[in-house]
Amino acid sequence: MLTLRVPKGLRNWTNEIRKRFLIERELDFAPLHIAGGGQRIVFKGRKVWLTNPSVVIFDRSSYFAATSKESKQLALYKLFALVRQLERALQADFTERAGRQYRFKVSRQHYALVKNALAEQYDAEGKKLQVRTTSGLWFVIDNSFNLHEAETVHAETADIDNQKVQDFFNSLKEYPLTTDFILHVMNGIQQNQVLFAENIHSHIRAIQDLSFATKELVGLLERSKGRYPRDFMQISLANLSWHPK
Repeated sequence: MLTLRVPKGLRNWTNEIRKRFLIERELDFAPLHIAGGGQRIVFKGRKVWLTNPSVVIFDRSSYFAATSKESKQLALYKLFALVRQLERALQADFTERAGRQYRFKVSRQHYALVKNALAEQYDAEGKKLQVRTTSGLWFVIDNSFNLHEAETVHAETADIDNQKVQDFFNSLKEYPLTTDFILHVMNGIQQNQVLFAENIHSHIRAIQDLSFATKELVGLLERSKGRYPRDFMQISLANLSWHPK
């Protein structure tokens, strides 16, 4: 769903004038029974809502590309080509006057990895998968178009989520991992942590013992001060003589 903001002050863009314009051009429409009113038309096979603050285009087409980002770019390229055709048909200009750019929002966007191995496995086993977070449903396994889709469906993060899922599957294919391997690695890490903790404990005890011994030595030296002449060692060494047998 592409919501295109109508620039403020767009000339003749009111419910009554739009309604009269559509009747004069013999364009089929139906009134929108929503707050603020408006008209619903079908343009180039797509349902379009015309309201005073916005133009909303509902597009059920699929756009195929290598990544979610590229598929979104392709979809927007096609949709804005449609917007320019709609502008000519309605004799309107929806660009902002300053930068000649459109202000728009994309919502209800779904992105799917087609022919996904996990989706194929779930379909073969007749199973379904839905993954939710506190912000709602974001990932599903779907085969509605017989394409075995691993689909991201969050209203705001679907394109980013799909890129993460795609990166995960590509990484898994490049570096296959099993649960047993992961558990083996984690067990090795835990054993290393235990050994490390034991070594740290031994080192702390050794440092404490060394500190205690140092204090004892310092105390012994302090207590021995004044008991012996300062040149005791020098005199003793000087009086030493060698007496060969």
